Parts: sequence; structure tokens; C-alpha cells
Amino acid sequence: MRSPSPRRSVAAAFTIGLTGLALVSGCSEPSAEASGGGAGPVSVATQDGKPPRITLTPKAAQRLGIRTEPATSAPQGGTRVPAAAILYSPDGKTFVYTNPEGNVFVPSPVVVVDILGDTARLSSGPVAGTKVVTVAAAELYGAETGLGAGH
Repeated sequence: MRSPSPRRSVAAAFTIGLTGLALVSGCSEPSAEASGGGAGPVSVATQDGKPPRITLTPKAAQRLGIRTEPATSAPQGGTRVPAAAILYSPDGKTFVYTNPEGNVFVPSPVVVVDILGDTARLSSGPVAGTKVVTVAAAELYGAETGLGAGH
């Protein structure tokens, strides 16, 4: 059996990412935590020239079921990450969410060389050992951008 071409793999990943975003936006409702008058389940901090830092409460992280895996070195150069970590912005740019500490997540731009099976090879992006989000990355994107908020 022939393996799918990199273009088809990227297109499939893009479609999956958009489907996930549609699900998040269509099903999102304010949580009891957010409407309880206290601090909400998520905060997004931005500083000039730096990517936003998304911080979740432990309960929010648990509800989302966030999972991470470390990026690894690719034998051909660059790094490898699970294909599930790759997200696509509306303008077609690719990125992953890194997990520098606890329940803090930061978007990081990547350049995808190819996707073979469930692994993406990157020519640019997080270094080997950096934890990247593999489950619930689309929900982090929704929290970062406000996609689906208040619906």
C-alpha cells in the first residue's frame, strides 16, 4: 500500500483541525467557574512582541484532558512532533502549543517539512525535549482567540 503524499497528509490534518475548531465553537458555553464571579478557568496574558501565555486552572486542564509529548530530534535534521500537535491558523500558518510549565501553554510557530503517518517533521519550531500539546490543542486555540466564547 502506498503511503499518502505529504500534501494529502497536510490537507487531512488541516481538515481535522478545522473540524475540531468548528466543534469547539459550536459547543462552547460559559462554565460555572467562569460565571461564578471569581477567576475564570482560563487567562490569556499578552506582552508586546511575545506570544500569548494561556494559563488554565487545574480543573479546566483536567476537563479538557490535555496531553503533551516531547518533541524529538529527527534523523534528517530538525525535530519531530506528533501530527496531532500541528494546528493551522485561518491564514494557513502552522503552529503548536508548547507547555513550558504546569498549566501554562504558549503557541509556537512551526515549519512542517512533511507528515508521515502520525509524525510531523519540522524544519523550524520547538527544540527536542520541548513538551507540545497533542490532545485539546484546538480548545487552547479557542481560549486564546475567544473562538466560541459566550455561545
